[in-house]
Amino acid sequence: MKRYLYFFAFVLITSFQARADAAGYSMHELLLETNLIAHVKITNNTRQNFNVKILAVLHHNKSGVKAGDYLQINNDFDIVCPSSFAIEYAEQKKEALAFLSFHKGAWYLNKGEIGFFKDNKITIPFYEEGYFYNGTISEWKNDLADYFEHFRYNSEGKLRAKYAYKEQKRKEHSALVELQYYRLYWNLKQKIREKPQLERMNFDFEVEEEIEEPAEDMEIHIIVDSTAIHKDSVEVIMKDLLAYITDEYPSIMQADIQGNVYYSLLFEKDGTISEVKILRSFIPEIDIAIKSYYEIHNQWTPAILNNAPVRYRQSFPLKIRMN
Repeated sequence: MKRYLYFFAFVLITSFQARADAAGYSMHELLLETNLIAHVKITNNTRQNFNVKILAVLHHNKSGVKAGDYLQINNDFDIVCPSSFAIEYAEQKKEALAFLSFHKGAWYLNKGEIGFFKDNKITIPFYEEGYFYNGTISEWKNDLADYFEHFRYNSEGKLRAKYAYKEQKRKEHSALVELQYYRLYWNLKQKIREKPQLERMNFDFEVEEEIEEPAEDMEIHIIVDSTAIHKDSVEVIMKDLLAYITDEYPSIMQADIQGNVYYSLLFEKDGTISEVKILRSFIPEIDIAIKSYYEIHNQWTPAILNNAPVRYRQSFPLKIRMN
């Protein structure tokens, strides 16, 4: 049987109709728009969904679900989107941290996010903030409880914080709260306090205090008003990248591979890409293929901040497996 290489973008599900707008969401969009965050164990699965037992509820928003309950989650393993992990994970009945939403009588992975254990910890990427959060279930539970004490949506659907910029600067925060304040007050030059649970996606995102700040026109931004590659275009680009790799790197098709790749693109003010950086990888051939693709596709729309083009680093996740 012919095998195909599928590239999975971590997806942003906005309509629950077998479509995805691909990766790229703010952390508050994941955390505040999730009905249930739970430690789960997969119990069985089909090609269209999987069942879980709720081991512990870390947070719920009008869900009524409690530890010991069983839920069926829609997650079609036969299509690129919105499937969020390999069916082998379901077959192995793994434990995970799941971000779940309920819509029209069915449960879904909110934003496509589910994190599986590695060394007793679970890592969830927050792409717009430029950080991974990596913690134990206990750390997730404590930090989530603190997070929901600090942040909510107001009646207009906008993010509302417990403290204003000057007030929160004088306080020590848990990791998730610290990261959200960092994102919220970025335009006020908020600096992040390093936490053991937070790992930068790219160490070029921020300049250490003792190093001279770059000139304003050379500053690299990770938060802008308009991104170089809009999230609505990511799925199309991933498909084009897949076609390119299929044509130009046929040897990859012969390998039985599975894993996650994270990479970033540095866009200059004229929209050209000056750097392709692999943040996390597992196979060098994929890294070479990604860099080669963007050497050819090097011209994009400039990122915009305050009505002006800026240098901008944008991160992308790829989930790769062979079928």
